[in-house]
Amino acid sequence: MQEGVFLVFLPDFDVLGQVKNVSNGGVCFEYLGFASQNKFNDICIDIFTRQVRLQLKRLPCRIVFDIRVPDLPTFSRSRRCGLQFLELTQKQTITLQQLCKKYAIKYNPARETTD
Repeated sequence: MQEGVFLVFLPDFDVLGQVKNVSNGGVCFEYLGFASQNKFNDICIDIFTRQVRLQLKRLPCRIVFDIRVPDLPTFSRSRRCGLQFLELTQKQTITLQQLCKKYAIKYNPARETTD
C-alpha cells in the first residue's frame, strides 16, 4: 500500500494508524500504542487518504490480531493490527475497490533480481 492511507477507530478516535495492506476481506495497519486493542472485538473504522480523495466511513470490522511490531527495540510502541471486514454495504465495497486500485503498489517482476 502506498503512503498516505490511514484509518481511525470509531467512535472515540482513540486509535489512528497507517494502512499497510488492504483487500476485500480486511486491512492491516500500524499504530503507536502500549496495549493491545483486542478488548474491542467488533469495531467500526474510517479509512481515509491524505488527499481526502477517497474516504470509507463506518466500516464494521472484527479484530483478528494486534501485536507489537517484531524486530524493533522493546521500548518501541509500534503495533500491527489486522482487521476482518464484516458486512459492507454495496457503496463501501465499491469505494474499497477504488481505494485498492488507486493506492495498491503494483507488482513489477522486472524489478526482481536473479542470482
